[in-house]
Amino acid sequence: MPRVRSWRQPLDERPDTVRHGSSEVVFESYSEVGFNYRMTDLQAAIGRVQLTRLEGIVAARRHLAEDYAWHLSAIEGVAAPVEPGWARTNWQSYCVTLPSWADQRSVMQRHAG
Repeated sequence: MPRVRSWRQPLDERPDTVRHGSSEVVFESYSEVGFNYRMTDLQAAIGRVQLTRLEGIVAARRHLAEDYAWHLSAIEGVAAPVEPGWARTNWQSYCVTLPSWADQRSVMQRHAG
């Protein structure tokens, strides 16, 4: 089975047409673990509506990222992420590099909530 097809659906070694076209039960057989990342109709409907808001969502995230970078630049040893010139990020995640003297768990716990 082509690798790309295996990403699209669970990794049964036989095509659906064999199972569905047989007059006898054909058990599925899997040579490796696969995942089903297909959306339900409801998820797709919600996603379509969310896409109409995408530009505003990304703009708000980009504004927050600029604000974070400005505030974090005042803290010695903290490095904010940098957007490469060849890309435009949506800032879904914003990971900073802490100085060696900082305890990551303490920083995260203090600012959680």
